[in-house]
Amino acid sequence: MSRTVVARGWFLGALLGWLGAIALYPSAASAWGYEGHRVVGAIADQLLKPAAKAKVQQLLNEGDRHGIDLRKSGPWLDCVKSVARHDDGRFHYEVDPEHLDYEVPCTPFNSARERARMVDYAARNWSTCSYKPDGFERGCHNTFHFVDVAIQRSTFDRSFQGTNPHDLVAAVSAAIAVLQDKPIPSPFPFSIKDKKEALLLLAHLIGDLHQPLHVGSVYLDPNGQPVDPDVSHQVDPGSDTIGGNAIQDGVAVPYHQPAS
Repeated sequence: MSRTVVARGWFLGALLGWLGAIALYPSAASAWGYEGHRVVGAIADQLLKPAAKAKVQQLLNEGDRHGIDLRKSGPWLDCVKSVARHDDGRFHYEVDPEHLDYEVPCTPFNSARERARMVDYAARNWSTCSYKPDGFERGCHNTFHFVDVAIQRSTFDRSFQGTNPHDLVAAVSAAIAVLQDKPIPSPFPFSIKDKKEALLLLAHLIGDLHQPLHVGSVYLDPNGQPVDPDVSHQVDPGSDTIGGNAIQDGVAVPYHQPAS
């Protein structure tokens, strides 16, 4: 085994080690918004060994003046949501003048190069699945943040209702594969350009994985009673969800109906 491969494997092992350690800090995942993601990233920064931290810095910065670390990287995937597709098919990063506070966590990525990276990422991952939570086409990359496994399940399995090839667990697997120099597992429809992009995804997704309402859904019948979709009910395909993280924006999650 070459020295390069050994170093790469050691770095990834250290990196994945902090992912598991994050689970020991529930308070870090209980916060909503960018603050929670920054806390998760900050814990990761503290847990990394010096050599692994140096590798993370090398991957994330590329000479960027902001000195991006995992704490600053945590909100990146939410910043990407500011990328919109226009009717002419072009993509643009758009700042909402009525919500300039949304840009606070995105400041480390406001250079032309980093904005271009976000636009490019959103464009590559926009149409890889059909996602119309409110009747309008949204970028497929928005589905990477959650997985709708029923709360009755204590484990995760791809056979469960609510999983799909572009959910949160699949996105984590895809990002790890890129960091391991492996192909993204089929049939996961992710386009991850390089290891920096993979690390930006992972820094955010591990936070999502431990936040409430991101992994686990309540399924209701038409009378509002909880049901287990894996036992006696099927999900109404017309009632797509947008993930529990949207509740913070005042969006109601549609009902799931049993099969007729």
